[in-house]
Amino acid sequence: MRAVLVAILIALSMPALAQTGARTRVGGDITKDEYLERARRAAEHIKSDAALVAEQELAAALQAVRTDVIDEAAWTAITTAC
Repeated sequence: MRAVLVAILIALSMPALAQTGARTRVGGDITKDEYLERARRAAEHIKSDAALVAEQELAAALQAVRTDVIDEAAWTAITTAC
């Protein structure tokens, strides 16, 4: 009888032991802290990628404007010379 009570007590205390502290497991592979750190790094990476893409799009747009201005000026020079 005592063995059964001890076994029940141990079985009931296991989930409580697993969830104590800040290093609770998420998904079984990594701790909650590790998961949050990975998520933070991924968010920073996405932000930097988005900034890079926006910068590249701006540079391409400026180049397109410069090309259009040069082409228009060249066209004007050609048409007025004829």
